[in-house]
Amino acid sequence: MLDTGIVSFNPSIIGNQKELWKTLFLKRKQIEFTLKELETLTLRETDLGNRLTIDKESERIEFATSATEIEREWLFEYLKSSYRIG
Repeated sequence: MLDTGIVSFNPSIIGNQKELWKTLFLKRKQIEFTLKELETLTLRETDLGNRLTIDKESERIEFATSATEIEREWLFEYLKSSYRIG
């Protein structure tokens, strides 16, 4: 299960009041994944760094967005070994 919890404050959007307001009042999500969906766990390399994602139905869900690249790499390896993925 993925629980987004409380979103951390992002000071880089202070100048944009609309984005600040949306960030402060994001809805908390709780998403459960099947083992088949967990098999889509991927660490995607992009120009801006890596992204940790799982595909659920037609949606690609990114998580550990506040983590560093090293933390996402560690989490990816941990989840792969814990759930015997890949």
